[in-house]
Amino acid sequence: MHYATGQPGWMRFGAYAAPYQAPDPEQEKQALKNQSETLQSEMDFIKKRLDELETGTAVE
Repeated sequence: MHYATGQPGWMRFGAYAAPYQAPDPEQEKQALKNQSETLQSEMDFIKKRLDELETGTAVE
């Protein structure tokens, strides 16, 4: 809750968030590759489903 200071309670008492630390480049690279593969898999599924709906060959 904000009072006269205009700051939340944790800031009024001198606490602050930890500074941002850049990720390790190799870890970031691997995380981005994993995310890319996941998104590609989802896109493939979406395209397949759209094709099924458009051609009327839906598999249940």
